[in-house]
Amino acid sequence: MLTVDDNIETISLSSIDTRSKLFDTKSDWILLNVGGRHFLTTRSTLLKEESFLSRLCQSNSDLKTDLDDKGGYLIDRDPDYFNVVLNYLRHGKLILENNLVEEGVLEEAEFYNIQTLIELVKERIRERDKRKADDGTTNRVYRVMQCKEKEITHLMSSLTDGWKFEQLIGHSPVGSSYIYPEGEFLCIVSKQYDRNVREENSSCLSPRVKILQERGSRIKKNRYSVQSPIFCRLYLSSKRVRMTGHFFEGAEKLLELWFTSNTTDPNNPTPQNDLRNIPRDLMEEVLDLVNCKVLRYAQSDTTDTYVLSESSMFVFRTHLVLKTCGETTLLHAVQPLLGLARDYCGFDVVDQVYYSRRKFLRPELQKAPHTSFDHEVAYLDSCFEGGSAYVLGRTNVDCWYLYTLDKSCVGTKSTQTLEVIMTDPDPNVMKIFYQENTNSATEATQKAGIDKIFPNAKIFDYLFDPCGYSMNGLLPDGYYFTIHITPEPDFSYVSFETNVPYHQYNEIIDKVVKIFNPGKFTTTIFGGKADLSLDLHRKSFLYLDYDRTDHQIVCLIDHDLIYSYYKKHPS
Repeated sequence: MLTVDDNIETISLSSIDTRSKLFDTKSDWILLNVGGRHFLTTRSTLLKEESFLSRLCQSNSDLKTDLDDKGGYLIDRDPDYFNVVLNYLRHGKLILENNLVEEGVLEEAEFYNIQTLIELVKERIRERDKRKADDGTTNRVYRVMQCKEKEITHLMSSLTDGWKFEQLIGHSPVGSSYIYPEGEFLCIVSKQYDRNVREENSSCLSPRVKILQERGSRIKKNRYSVQSPIFCRLYLSSKRVRMTGHFFEGAEKLLELWFTSNTTDPNNPTPQNDLRNIPRDLMEEVLDLVNCKVLRYAQSDTTDTYVLSESSMFVFRTHLVLKTCGETTLLHAVQPLLGLARDYCGFDVVDQVYYSRRKFLRPELQKAPHTSFDHEVAYLDSCFEGGSAYVLGRTNVDCWYLYTLDKSCVGTKSTQTLEVIMTDPDPNVMKIFYQENTNSATEATQKAGIDKIFPNAKIFDYLFDPCGYSMNGLLPDGYYFTIHITPEPDFSYVSFETNVPYHQYNEIIDKVVKIFNPGKFTTTIFGGKADLSLDLHRKSFLYLDYDRTDHQIVCLIDHDLIYSYYKKHPS
């Protein structure tokens, strides 16, 4: 039997007695309302350091503070900087997002009286100021290159020897009488040079730099000088192409958590041992930490499914799958989920963890700890023991990251998962997923042919305004599939995932690729060792009009992982 709740606003969190259920003095969970933003954490986290926060959460606290209507302690401080403070208490590392500065963290650390963080931030400030002082001996030199649209990608990938991309200009600078031909751009790059070291002649330059200089000379020298401060003002005021304006990171971060218990037999679980016992309002509190909202919710006998404002979540008895896109902070959900699984489901053992994503197009826009895979690994290592990190594919073109635990699993798991990640999909197909072209999510599903991938699926879909699409599909016996689409031309992206049996994968990939007709796509297949025939995979997983340029295999303890990268034949 399937029950659906399309209107999530009918659930009023204020009507739930969260104070008695979650935030009483006997619970390890604490809700904080800092500057209007809610943070869900544990009492044990706040008690790690002697501070204002540790005093606040003690049962006999001498601090007086009001509670909001959800039972959260009201604190009138900056929520962005508090997020840094809370993450420090969680894992002992200071990780700053791009728009935050050390002085702001220091002010908050002093307010909360966290002495170890105060000393750490002061040391970070001293190191930063020393680097700035050292940088006083350098000059930044700018160069300009004129290039055609089809040359931009190659140009970006060829920047080495300290050269850094600064800006791409698609129109003539303000006040210029020179009109650049259609499809040509100005590319601004820069490099820091030591004032005390002068290049005596061009023979000292690397071949890459010589190419940059040669291409830069194509600009008419009687109009602009690359060292001219007037030119710098001109290019900063000119119109930028879309890659520096509106942008959405379609690539999802994917987290899969498996649980078991030391006190019960995995093959004979108790009714408590079920992640679907976690109250939905608490799940939504966790999703708030990730910066996404529930748009559609449904239940089947085996699965709870959530269509989110940024992708999807599936909750099963012993495991859950959470994937989020954009600038979401997926890993902020890890520790709250571990606590909820313990408190509401009796799961005291993490059986396995999988965290994966493809390479971001704009990693500098991500929030900590997602600013780099190294930071993500450090964060996960602070939560789990025995983690292993992998990179598959070509790191200078596109690649796929994986973090998992180097251990054998106790519980019984589904033996396969397929993910297909597509870039440069057919622009005509992408037009379907704009509200100006399509009246509803159901219409988009049917026009694209998504409903024909699994004709027997129960589909829960959503069409975003002005564009974008997400859907979850539930199948019999606990199988699912999900699709997420970012249709904007400059960063179009489609992802597909399912856990149906492995023998269907070749046919499914063929169906999905024919629907979206991408320029490039990758497939990742997790499978139990008995399911995957590597020789069969090499021979069978080939598709008309596409070359398979990468094919890698990782033999994990309980699973084999196969990664493949496909690129369309030149037309």
